[in-house]
Amino acid sequence: MAPCVDSNLHVRPSWEDLKGRLYCKRAQHNAHGVQHGRAWESRHNPANSLRTLRLSADYVEHLRRKPGPKGRRSSRVLGATPDESFIQRGRRPSGLPHQLRSEMNRLFQTECAYIIRFLESSDEYKPQKRVSVNLVMPDLSLATSEMLLAVLTERPSLEQHPAFRRMWLPCVARLLEIRWRFNSSEVGS
Repeated sequence: MAPCVDSNLHVRPSWEDLKGRLYCKRAQHNAHGVQHGRAWESRHNPANSLRTLRLSADYVEHLRRKPGPKGRRSSRVLGATPDESFIQRGRRPSGLPHQLRSEMNRLFQTECAYIIRFLESSDEYKPQKRVSVNLVMPDLSLATSEMLLAVLTERPSLEQHPAFRRMWLPCVARLLEIRWRFNSSEVGS
């Protein structure tokens, strides 16, 4: 018997889909204001599978040392009424994969102008020593290509940027690292 799949889940979400309610939750209690939804990690989503991100060791170390909770707090899924709520099976998502999904969600929530700013500031970006991290995540190839198209429409000079030299998975990893370096350099100055 085939698993039940929600018709709202797309095999390859677009950039707009990632900004929608299915993939992005607005939270008042979160300091950042947005959280990734369960569609990022649900195995029932046909777009999700186990993928490997190769990230720089210093970025991974930064995520591990980041203060605050590193996972979801409750396994309870609230329903329309208290009777319809239930406890989700299995262990709550936590650790480095959970943090990376959250960081990717924030990356895809950013405006095109901000992406252009941090890409222009890192023209000489050279990847450091790599660490492989396995995580369940959606196929972001369509969203990444839409983001790239929007960036190149605004700034055609960024076509040869080091972040865009490979396929979508290394591209997402480079964008996460470049965004982190840009944010930390802004805080430091």
